Amino acid sequence: MARFLLVAVLVAALPLGCGEPAPSADSTPDLATLPLPPGVSGIPDAGTPTAAVEPHTPAGTVPLAVPQQLHLGHCGLHSPLDFDGSLWDPTYGDDGSGEPLSEAQLGELINETTVELVLVDSETAQLVTPRGARIVLVRHEGSRAYALCD
Repeated sequence: MARFLLVAVLVAALPLGCGEPAPSADSTPDLATLPLPPGVSGIPDAGTPTAAVEPHTPAGTVPLAVPQQLHLGHCGLHSPLDFDGSLWDPTYGDDGSGEPLSEAQLGELINETTVELVLVDSETAQLVTPRGARIVLVRHEGSRAYALCD
C-alpha cells in the first residue's frame, strides 16, 4: 500500500505536459552498504600531496533514476567524479550481490573505465562497473582534494 501511495504522490507532483515519467520505487537501485576498503575511496591520507579540484559540470543536468554513462579517469575512483554540478565521494561498495569487492573489481576501480551511473536522489548516486561492482557516491560540497596520480 505504501508503494502505491508513493507512486501516486510522484505522479500527482508532475507538472502537466512535462512528458517525463515519474521515477517509481522500482527505479531506485538497491544500494551497496559495505564500507569501501582502505585506499579505494580516493580520499587522500593526511600528508599525501594533493591538488584541489573545483566542479565544472552544470548543476541539475543528471535526471533522477535514469542510468547514465560516466567515464572514470586514468586513476579510477581516485580521479575527480564531476557530474551534476558537484564532485562526489565514494563511500560504500560491494560486488553486486552484497559481498565484498573482488580483486578484479578492485582493479577496475583504480583504472580508467566506463561505468553506469544512477542519481538516486539529490545527494546520492550509485555507479556500477563493467564487472558489476556497485559504489555509492555522496555529493561533495565545493572543491575537493585529490591525491596526485601517476
